[in-house]
Amino acid sequence: MNLLDCIQYAFPDARPGVDFTLIDRLDRNGPQIATWDYAGAPEPSTAQLQEVAEDAAREAIARDVRFDRDNLLAADDWLVQRHRDQVDAGSPTALTAPQYADLLRYRQALRDMPTQSGFPSNVDWPSRPI
Repeated sequence: MNLLDCIQYAFPDARPGVDFTLIDRLDRNGPQIATWDYAGAPEPSTAQLQEVAEDAAREAIARDVRFDRDNLLAADDWLVQRHRDQVDAGSPTALTAPQYADLLRYRQALRDMPTQSGFPSNVDWPSRPI
């Protein structure tokens, strides 16, 4: 994440060129804050901006994991719906009661992934039972 993105992530109301300006000098290590006139907060330190970049990266990973998890849930929605329809209609079900229970436990494990201690960078993906 570049410096401008970090600042805009941490201070969404701060306007580049108005509340702050950046300068990229060849004799320095990349872009620097040249001026800081944002009334909403004091000028952030390099360490604070590094923390912002790390938080944003974690959020991006979490968003990707949730996206994949949501796709796995959506892929089995039809199985759940079909089973419920068959039960409601009094028809024989394609899934046995234990298979359906396993499917429901799998889906719950997917929903519970954000509560895992390693989330989002180190998660245990449940195995699809069917």
